[in-house]
Amino acid sequence: MSNKLKKVGFVVGYTLLGLYVLFLALPLILSPIANSYKGDIEKIVKESTGFETKIDKISVVTSWNLSAGAKVGEISLTLPNSKKSFFSAKNVGGKLALLPIFARKIQIDSVFADNILADIAIKKDGGLLLLDYLPKQSKASQPTSEPISMPLGIKLSNHLPTVNVKAYKVGLSDVQ
Repeated sequence: MSNKLKKVGFVVGYTLLGLYVLFLALPLILSPIANSYKGDIEKIVKESTGFETKIDKISVVTSWNLSAGAKVGEISLTLPNSKKSFFSAKNVGGKLALLPIFARKIQIDSVFADNILADIAIKKDGGLLLLDYLPKQSKASQPTSEPISMPLGIKLSNHLPTVNVKAYKVGLSDVQ
């Protein structure tokens, strides 16, 4: 009896170990697929906001604590009538913790970036220039006092993510 229990333990253990190694190796398979959508993402941002977007290398990332997410090598956003980008970031991304999904919770595990540069233009009336380019909300989609529920009874976790930004520079400038 003890010998059979030991064999079952080994089979279950090695199966879980194999699945874990497969999970950690998943970015090797999924990153080229995710990177192939780079042009589509740039096009969607251009159509909805007018921002010229340049994205360099989208990849899928996993980590030892069973979290998975996406990472972008470099991203920059430029206003339609400008040659200088108002936002750029290097090695930016985020990861979701996967185990809380079984408890029907969405938990952001980490958000990270190596270098963020932002130049925010302020109009004469005090508003932000970039808000002129974002899609306007219709009257039908105005927020109501009722909380919005997520599908399938999924809830957002109140766990705060790890935020790691190595360097940043934010500038404010007046628009003439």
